[in-house]
Parts: sequence; C-alpha cells; structure tokens
Amino acid sequence: MTAESLLLLSYGLVSENLPLLTEKEKKPAAPAPDARLPPQSCLLLPPTPVRGGPKAVMSKKTNMHIFIESGLRLLHLSLKTSKIKSSSEHVLEMLDPFVSLLINCLGARDVKVITGALQCLIWVSRFPLPSVETKAGQLTKHLFLLLKNYARLGAAQGQNFHLVVNCFKCVTIVVKKVKSYQITEKQLQVLLAYAEEDIYDTTRQATAFGLLKAILSRKLLVPEIDDIMRKVSKLAISAQNEPARVQCRQVRTEN
Repeated sequence: MTAESLLLLSYGLVSENLPLLTEKEKKPAAPAPDARLPPQSCLLLPPTPVRGGPKAVMSKKTNMHIFIESGLRLLHLSLKTSKIKSSSEHVLEMLDPFVSLLINCLGARDVKVITGALQCLIWVSRFPLPSVETKAGQLTKHLFLLLKNYARLGAAQGQNFHLVVNCFKCVTIVVKKVKSYQITEKQLQVLLAYAEEDIYDTTRQATAFGLLKAILSRKLLVPEIDDIMRKVSKLAISAQNEPARVQCRQVRTEN
C-alpha cells in the first residue's frame, strides 16, 4: 500500500468515519395505522416471553474501540517502518489532520486507545507539521492530565505502565522538538519530580534520563534541577548497571 492509502485507511478507522464501519442499513419506515380500522383489543394476550429474557440492545459503538485500536496500530507501524516519510509534501499535508485526531484520542476511556495514540504522537510530533506547533499547548495539557491520573503511586502497573512510559516519551519529544512552545515553570517542576523518582527505577530509567536531557538541551532551568543533578552525579558512580552510569554521564554533559 502507498503512504497515501495507509493514511486514508488509518484516518478512517480512527475517526470512525470509514463508510464500511459507520454506514447503517436503512430500514423502511413502518406504515401509519389506518384510522378506519378499530383499535386493538385490550383483552389480547401479550406475546410469550422468550427464554432468557429479551436480548440487550447493542450500541453500534460498543466495539468501535477495536477498529480505532487497529487504525492506531496501522499508523504507528507505518510511521515506525518509514512507510510514511517527511520528504513528501503531499504526505505531510495528509498527516497534519492526525494531530488533532490523536489528541482527541487521549480523552478516551480505553487505555489501549490512549497508549496507541501516544505511540503515534511520539512519531508524528517529529514531523514539520503546522498542527504540531499550534496544538502543542493543548497536547501538553492532555499529557499532564494523563500523568496525574495514571502515574501516581501504585497506578502505573499492567497496561497503565505502558501508557505512562509513552506519555513521558511524548512529553520529551514536545519539550525537545517543538521549539515554538515552552512548558511553564510549574509543569517543569512536576516533570522534574517524576524524573527524580524514575532515575532510581530500572524499568523507567531510560525515559527519565531522556526527559532530563531534553530539559537541559532547551536550557529550562529551575532551582530544583540542581538537586537532581547532584543525585545524577552520585548515581553515575553508584549505579549497579553500566547503561545507567553511561546515561548519567550523558545527562551531566548536557548540563
């Protein structure tokens, strides 16, 4: 499939606008009762109840999240395998509307949908798209809301863990790549608080170090960063594994 075909299919699946999924067969309207006929007798017995009771009414959106997840996976895989490239102006024009669509997906109730949208945003935010610049503030608000809801102590487990990791990766890309937008001092303090905890967590160290590098590369400084850098310096010596020590040294060179 061409990049254009992949984008059209992904957009249709994610936006719930793909005709094959959203078109509903139209049923003919029931004819109006003939006014000349006598009314139905109230003495007639109702129909015999079916075994197990009446079937529950299924909403057409009940399984829609499955199609949305499929669209997000298709988009993510296409971006990851470089089937969608920034060298084509036409492809960039088609990719730009995805920014708003993916941000809207962050408000979904399904964890897999949110995680899939974050994985796509991590890649999409690297492209020179107008919406990445104009929607950076809106995206950042959604990301911090997700961190508040899912990164609290004891919540980042199972599927939530992957959501939180991808959320931090997305924040890192916004901080590092979107030069026209700068997070607030309060938001920076919140990020540093998370990073301070995660540098000691082997499952999230890489994400924390990446975030610290992005913050330092943009020269975003607050008083709290000095304390974190002292801890990073100590960890560069005391960390049990070599990759963590290397990451610590790389962070120090950014300072």
